[in-house]
Amino acid sequence: MVRKPKGQKRPGNAMGAAIKVATDEAIEEFNDEGNTVRDPHVKALHYRIEHAETVMYESPKPLRHEEAGFTVQLEDSRAVIEMKDHHPSRESAREAVEGFLSAWELKSALESGQDSLQFTYERADMIDRNPEPGVVVLYAEAAQVAIQGGDVSFRMNLTSFPPPPTDMAVDADVEFLFAIYQMFRQGTRTLSDAAYLSLTVLERRFRGAKDTRKAAAQHFGIDKNVLINIGKLTGEKGGLTARKAKGIENKYTAAESQFLQSAMTTIIRRASEVAYDPGANKIKITLADLPQI
Repeated sequence: MVRKPKGQKRPGNAMGAAIKVATDEAIEEFNDEGNTVRDPHVKALHYRIEHAETVMYESPKPLRHEEAGFTVQLEDSRAVIEMKDHHPSRESAREAVEGFLSAWELKSALESGQDSLQFTYERADMIDRNPEPGVVVLYAEAAQVAIQGGDVSFRMNLTSFPPPPTDMAVDADVEFLFAIYQMFRQGTRTLSDAAYLSLTVLERRFRGAKDTRKAAAQHFGIDKNVLINIGKLTGEKGGLTARKAKGIENKYTAAESQFLQSAMTTIIRRASEVAYDPGANKIKITLADLPQI
């Protein structure tokens, strides 16, 4: 979910003989020049904060958040990740932080209904913790720049950054569930298709169980009746966007449409909580937690 630019530019040696400058992916190239990188270390990662054109931040206060292995600082349109743990490469450092950043993106999107926080990788700051005497080694990547434009008739104004997640993670199923929901929001999947596909994602790992739906409900801490209603609505209703022929003449009521949309976001949130800690006791999600139908 954290976006990664396709290429990285290599800056030249602009500091003279005493200070060597290279990208953090060019250690071998630096060594070929007759220098030795003894102990490369990622000091910080830099990300650009982006968001949907329908979102506007109005002078948000800087946000600082501590995790066990790194510290996150959001300010203006930039995010700086200061590494606490040792990582000898950009790839290792990014792997350590981007799961957390993806969960943050997901949480903010579910809570705001918009892509209100997205992290786009720009560059890494690296040092040699044990350089040769008389040589200071700095690694810096060229930042990736994106230009966006377009007229937007509606904007969501935010005065603060969305708070970070505390109990969410993004695994393959969560990423797929969120992609399904985004396609529905963008109009490339119908409500019937998106809601039913979300249901099958929850159930697919329990296909060998005696009662697949019951097993999925127990695993995710969701009342079985919630899943039954999703299956029933998407199988029997939908109007011209129905999944089955018998649903063509039965359009969703406004309440049923709201139920299915809310059910999708609720499922995504719960799946991310289970991905974070599969063994944790979760408060069961019931029909009372969703719009009444």
